[in-house]
Amino acid sequence: KPIRLGFIGLSTTGWAATALAPPLFRAPLSSEFSLVAVSTRNADSAQASAKKYSELASGTVKAYHGSAEHIAADRDVDMLVVAVRVTHHKEVALKVIEGGKDLFIEWPIGRNLEETKEI
Repeated sequence: KPIRLGFIGLSTTGWAATALAPPLFRAPLSSEFSLVAVSTRNADSAQASAKKYSELASGTVKAYHGSAEHIAADRDVDMLVVAVRVTHHKEVALKVIEGGKDLFIEWPIGRNLEETKEI
């Protein structure tokens, strides 16, 4: 059964859209992970991302915007990828952890050693 993945910071363009997300839709990762939700800063961006990735995933991808706690509370999401600016890593990662989700965070984890240890 594929891991149901949510992606925080996945817009239709940018680093995550060009480097992190595309491998999820090709073998071997496509059989291991299923993208089920995205979260961006605003509603329009979230809807555009959900539309784009629903087509690529051949299934419905939910759209969330604003605080990471919303996507972290989704029972249909097993694991969350955090792909936001490093200045927001700590805030977002802690919401994911508080939501009880497994976490993948792109490097660097925090802005400094103290933030990294806290996460």
